[in-house]
Amino acid sequence: MASLPHPKSILVTGPSRSGKSEWAEQLALQRSNSVIYIATGQENPDDPDWQARIDRHRQRRPNHWQTLCVSQNLSGPLKNVSSLPANACILVDSLGGWVANCLALSEETWQCRQQDLLQVLLDSPLSIILVAEETGWG
Repeated sequence: MASLPHPKSILVTGPSRSGKSEWAEQLALQRSNSVIYIATGQENPDDPDWQARIDRHRQRRPNHWQTLCVSQNLSGPLKNVSSLPANACILVDSLGGWVANCLALSEETWQCRQQDLLQVLLDSPLSIILVAEETGWG
C-alpha cells in the first residue's frame, strides 16, 4: 500500500490542557527525526503552575530536537530553513502564546506580523505543525 503524502501545514486545535501539544509532538515524530520546536510561551518564575507546564513540555521532547524560544517574531525562525534537512519538521507551540505576546503591538505592526507568518507558511518547503488553543472551549 502506498503511503499518503504528508500535508505541508497542520493545525492542531482544542481546549486548554487537552493534550494538543503532545499530539502535535507525535505528529512531528512521525514526519521527521529532525524537528525544530518553536516555543512561544514566556517563562514566568512568579507563576509556579505555568513553569511546571513548561517543564513538562521540555521533559517530553526528545533531546535531539532543536528548541527555539520566540516572543513576537514567529516568522523569523520559520524563514531560516535553508540550513535544515529537506525532511525537517517545524512544530510551533503555540499560536495563542504568540498572539498574547503581540497584544501590545500597534495595529499596523500586528497586521504585518500576521501577513509575514501567512506568507512563510505558504512559501515554506517544510512540514509545519501549529498548535492553537480554542478560547472558551474547556
